[in-house]
Order: sequence, then C-alpha cells, then structure tokens
Amino acid sequence: GIIIIYRLVSFIPLPCVNLDSLHIFLADLPGVQNRTAIFNSGIMRNLTILAVGLMPFISSCIIIQLLGAFIPVFRNCYINGQEGRKKLVRYTYRLTIILSIIQSFFISRWLENPTHFQGLNMVISPSWGFRITTILFLTAGVFLSLWLAKLINKHGIGNGIAILVLCGVISKLPAVVYQLVNLNSIHNLPTTLLLIFIPSIIVIWLMTSAKQSIPVSYKDSDVQSSIILRFNWAGKVPLGFAQSIVLFPIALAAFFPSLCGMGRQLSNFSWLYIISFFALTVFSTYLYIAILFKPREIIKGLKKYNCQLEGVGAKKELEKYLDNRMKKNVLISVVFLAAIGVLPSMYQSVFSLPYLIINFIAGTALLIVIGVFYDLKCQIESYFARKEDSKIDKWGITYTAFDETEAEIKKGFLKTKGISCVIEPLRFSWGMPIKTVVDEYRLYVSVEKIEEAREVLG
Repeated sequence: GIIIIYRLVSFIPLPCVNLDSLHIFLADLPGVQNRTAIFNSGIMRNLTILAVGLMPFISSCIIIQLLGAFIPVFRNCYINGQEGRKKLVRYTYRLTIILSIIQSFFISRWLENPTHFQGLNMVISPSWGFRITTILFLTAGVFLSLWLAKLINKHGIGNGIAILVLCGVISKLPAVVYQLVNLNSIHNLPTTLLLIFIPSIIVIWLMTSAKQSIPVSYKDSDVQSSIILRFNWAGKVPLGFAQSIVLFPIALAAFFPSLCGMGRQLSNFSWLYIISFFALTVFSTYLYIAILFKPREIIKGLKKYNCQLEGVGAKKELEKYLDNRMKKNVLISVVFLAAIGVLPSMYQSVFSLPYLIINFIAGTALLIVIGVFYDLKCQIESYFARKEDSKIDKWGITYTAFDETEAEIKKGFLKTKGISCVIEPLRFSWGMPIKTVVDEYRLYVSVEKIEEAREVLG
C-alpha cells in the first residue's frame, strides 16, 4: 500500500510548471544517444514534487560518514554507541534539509531560463514566489519519501528506503521492454542479452553476499562469534562519486551552454570517459574504505566483551592482521566496481545497445535490484529465526548496533549470559550491504529479558 501511495505521489507535477511547454520540449528532445540528453531527459521527465528523489538524503549519509573521520564532534558519536548513533542520524536529517533547499533552488532557477529549453517558457510566472514554492514542495517531497520509508521499517518488512529506491529503478522497466521490442538492429539479440545478463547476475550476487567471518571466542566460555569483513563495504558509493565527477561538466552545460563542447567529449562513452571513470572508481573505493574501516574500534569492542582471536594476541598484531585481510578484500572490490562502471560503456560500444537496456542487464540498476533483494532475504531470515524459537513468545529490541561486527560480538556476549538473541539487519542499501550512519542492526531478545540484556551490554 505504501509503495502504491509513493508511486501515485510521484505523478503530482510541480506547481506553476507549464505542462504544455514541457510536453513539447520532451517530444523534441534528441534521443538518448549521449550523456547530455540523458541528463536533460532524466530531470525533465520527473518534474514532480518527488523530482529531487532521495539524493539529498543519500548525499547527507555519505558526507556525515566522511566527516566522522575528520571532525571530533562526529568522531565522538561513533564511540558513544547507541546514543552516538542517534545523534548522527539527527545530523543526517538536518543536513538533508539544507541540501534539499540548495538543490531545489538551483532547479527553480534553471527552469526559469528559457534558453535551456529551446526558447520555451517552462515556468508560468517566474518570480521569487515560484522559487520559494518549488523549494517548499521539493523539500517536502524528500521528507515525505523518508516518512513513507520509515513506515515500511516500522510496520512492514523493513529496509524502507532501499525498497523505495528499488521502486524508482523498476519504474523504468516498461521503457526498457519497449526499447527491446523495437530493437531490430542486432543479430541474435536474445543470445547477446543472455551472455551479458546471466554472468552479471551471478557476479553481482556473489559480491553482494560475500563476506569473511573471522571466528572469535569468549574467555571462560565455549560460545563463538565472528568479525564480519564484507568484500565490498563501499557498496555503490565509489560509482556514484566517480560518475558525479565525470559528468559534472555535463551538468554544468545544462546551466552554461558554453560548456557543451566539454560535455560532448565525455559523452557517448568515449575513451576519455572510460579512463576517467575507472581511475576515479579505484581512488574513491580505497579512500572510502580507509575512512570506513576502523580496526581499532573493532579491537576495543573485542576487549570490552572479553573476546579474542585464536593465535593473535597483541593489539598491534591484531590491528595489522585485520588491515591485511581487508586490503585483500578491497582489491577484489576495486576490480568488481571498476568492471560495473566501465563494462556497460564497452557493451554499448560493441553491441550498439541503448544505455537504458545496458544499465538494467549489467549496470548499476542491476546492482541496486540484486542488493535490495539480498537485504530483503536477510530480513526474512531474521523474521523466521525469531518465529522458530518456540521458547520465546514475544521479542523486543534491546540494542541497535552500527554494523555487523558490533552486532555479532554483542549477540555472542549475551549468549554467554544465557540470553538468546537474533540480529535483524536494517540496511540503507545503494545496491550493497554497506555501512552507513543510518544502518540499524537490531538485537532482539525476549521482552522479559530486555532490561537485563541492556545491563549486561552496559
């Protein structure tokens, strides 16, 4: 029901937009043969109150995550456990408001200029009234989406934001089918698509679900837990970063026509685009993991809950051990993300397939779809794990952890005290089970044991 409401709201147009001019402009817009056209059509076909989508929130998550490495106020929040996590979430929402207002203002100013739309007036009455109205409606649209996602988290299967992102991706499926039906220029089209599609699904699924579980034991107990090292903690973030930088000249060209020449050099998946995208993906993956992965915090958690790795005793040795294990994972992640970013461009060049089709069978759209379904699978497994424990009638949340490792260590520690626990991963996924400040790894225990579990965890 929430998904239906979300899709219906996505058809409500922005106030004061001249719909007749919009339809004329879209009809005359060149086919999406280059990135400039993709950029324009992507914005213009979505001039609704949800036009901004969830991008301000996604950007806020990334920015707050990065600030945690440099600014003490944010860094301390990571140390303060559950309370610190709540503060980071509040900071994320406040920054979302600021970014929504800024983005909405630039969209309103862009719409007011007829030179961007072949002389057509997109706005009925350009003025500060239109700008303020646009800012209010677009910002409200962002938070309406977040509220609907919260309802899914609270009353539904969970992963509300990821599900809404998935809806946005799947909504383009009819256009993909239409392009496929009308595509007659490729010999053996079904075979070509299957040769690309099936390997892409297998590789993406393996990378989405792949993780290393390093076993740890508790002193004076036979209970075991694990440190979880994902093969791709950075998720889709490096791809988004690389694409934003590479396509920045094209975005500017929409506001400054004199930059169109530079935009065309990066269009049509040129070699300049491929090389730039590859280099930026590699750089941003290593940078993001360096900020994200904190072995010292893991070691502190192990020490607090009397955990140890067999054969690794000293603190420096353990830190070096975890660093080395993660470096190997990051190398695999870099190769995978670079392939996801670059291969679609090459497929388009070799097979002359439209960008929209390639994105669905081998690109970031497929990455998101598989990632969200993997997260839903984890949600369902958590649900049945609680249902199958016949000794507990009613479950309640005793703690919300930052990440899988923290949750696993706390779960094991509760088990040493005779308290059964089930972890429910509630991830905000951009296509991968990644770590962000708004992720929730909920620790469920029996309702009667909630207060005791909180005292045990400290």
